Amino acid sequence: MNTFDALQSKLDALIPMPGDLPVVYLLGDTGAGKTCFVRQLLGTTEESFPSVRRFRTTVAPTEFIITNEPNLKAAFVFKTEDEIGQLVLETLEKAVTDRVTSRGDDADIAQLADLLSESPDQRFRLRCFLDEPARLNLAKRIQEGLIPRIHSWAEAIFPNEPDISTVLELAVDDEFKADIEKLRLEIMERILVRIREVCGLSPDSRVPDHHTYSNADRHGFILKLKELLSLDEGSISPALEKARVRGNLKSPVIPNEMQLVVTDGEGIGHDAREAKILSARHFDYFYSSDAIILVEDAETPFTRGGKGALGSIETNGYLPKLSLAFSRLDRVQTEREGRQHQIREVNQSLRNVLNALNEDGVRIDRETLDVRYFARMNEAQPDAESQNELADLLQSIVERHGRVKARFVAP
Repeated sequence: MNTFDALQSKLDALIPMPGDLPVVYLLGDTGAGKTCFVRQLLGTTEESFPSVRRFRTTVAPTEFIITNEPNLKAAFVFKTEDEIGQLVLETLEKAVTDRVTSRGDDADIAQLADLLSESPDQRFRLRCFLDEPARLNLAKRIQEGLIPRIHSWAEAIFPNEPDISTVLELAVDDEFKADIEKLRLEIMERILVRIREVCGLSPDSRVPDHHTYSNADRHGFILKLKELLSLDEGSISPALEKARVRGNLKSPVIPNEMQLVVTDGEGIGHDAREAKILSARHFDYFYSSDAIILVEDAETPFTRGGKGALGSIETNGYLPKLSLAFSRLDRVQTEREGRQHQIREVNQSLRNVLNALNEDGVRIDRETLDVRYFARMNEAQPDAESQNELADLLQSIVERHGRVKARFVAP
């Protein structure tokens, strides 16, 4: 896997990153509303891009360089073929071991097909390359061919072994390794075929290091982006490590003269440990960005990784860069109707989490936080208050970037 600096260097060689634009990093729980936020910045809600799911959405961080350039460009860095192959293997092994240990549901082919749809941590979506009929066919072959043989082998060799995990480890890593490897190679060939189709590669090509394309037609450009970055069947997004898009993808919310960079990162929650401590993969983005926007679901605030993220941002010195954006304000239930009452309800949750952090030794004054409230961000246009809030937030980020840039003296 490439380091952050190596990835940036590869992308810079393909599509240069402007050095004079403010850079914004979007952070938040999976499904909190980060991608809806991006849609409102790009003006692509009606095109349903980027993909939105309630759970486990963005997995390949994408940098959107929003400029006034007429030509639209995109660059993608791929995972290596070995990395993709290892993710396929992990998905297969997990599906097989789960099936062996769930004897009560042996006949449920559909359940096994679901296990084959994505990796255990839900960061690699095999279902993008294998549609439902293909997964059902694969599940049936495993269920009727491989699983009975593993059962028979385990009962014959280890009839009284209480530690089934050790037996399964021996089964997948040794005794039945060749069977699983054959399945892995079949899946890898399907992945390669799809990558060749999307990228226009020759029939004998392997997984490329990178891919680029450009288009002056906005609609055609977005359709192609979907093939590479969406979460739907047929997309090759699970094979990508990072993407960069540059050009005039800009919603009416952004003033014509404003240009900026927005990174839609991988959501908190792919790693269960992030409920307490933020993963280190975010900190390179914190350091290189001018602003961090932590998107939190106003309907269920700080019930997942938001508290840990807020604490990590403060303890690592990035609080001056932070803006806290509450999404889905329109869904907050209150005794009295009205935006102000909904904001008051959300603020109570914010006070509670700040008190909890204080008890953990992390002190954050409410007055130091830049807090924003957004409603109906999933619609073609949010409500007027949210549009004004978004425009004001972006303007404050641009102005802050300008002041910092003016103070900088080259050594």
